[in-house]
Amino acid sequence: MRAHEADFIRDSAEMAARASLFRTESRWGLYHHRLDYPEMDDANWFVHVNLKKGEDGEMKRFRRPVEPYVVPLGAEELRTYHRLRIETMAA
Repeated sequence: MRAHEADFIRDSAEMAARASLFRTESRWGLYHHRLDYPEMDDANWFVHVNLKKGEDGEMKRFRRPVEPYVVPLGAEELRTYHRLRIETMAA
């Protein structure tokens, strides 16, 4: 049982890493900050990144649109994300 649990944990970590590397932007403050892609890219990446196992057993990555919010967000709420971002990197 513990061996299966460890295998599932490892698979989950690999899936999270692959999805993060697929996304060529920074988003969600410190949760997904890439030095090689420091800016957000809403035109191409305001999406969910999903993974599934392909016919060959390999993980396939794909984008899925973000559904409209059930409760409309005001302008101030939409800007909340930007207050989470690091404006300058520490020396």
